[in-house]
Amino acid sequence: MKIYITGVSGTGKISLSRELIARGINAVDLDEISHWENKETGDTTGWEPGSSDEWMESHIWVCDLIKLKEVLSKAENAVALGHASNQDEYLPLFDKTFVLSCSPETSLSD
Repeated sequence: MKIYITGVSGTGKISLSRELIARGINAVDLDEISHWENKETGDTTGWEPGSSDEWMESHIWVCDLIKLKEVLSKAENAVALGHASNQDEYLPLFDKTFVLSCSPETSLSD
C-alpha cells in the first residue's frame, strides 16, 4: 500500500517521517525530492532566504515526479510525507491520503 501524508507547515510531517524511518518503515520526506522552480521558465532555482514577495510569487515548490515514482516502485509499501505545488499530479500514485492538522496556536508557536 502506498500512503501519502500531507498538511500545512508545522503539523509534524518531518517529525513523523523521521519516526517512521527509525521504525524501519519505507518513508520519504518529499522535501528531499522537491525543488523551487520559476513559474515562467520552469528553471530549477535554490531557495533565497529573505526572499521578496515578488520572488515568492514567481516560484513554486515542486516534487520531482520521476524521483517519487522511483522511490515508490522500490517497495510494495511506502509512505510519502510532504506537500508540493504539483500535488494533483502525484496524488493518483497513492492508495490512501491523510491530512495532518493542528491548531493555529500550535502552528504559530516557537
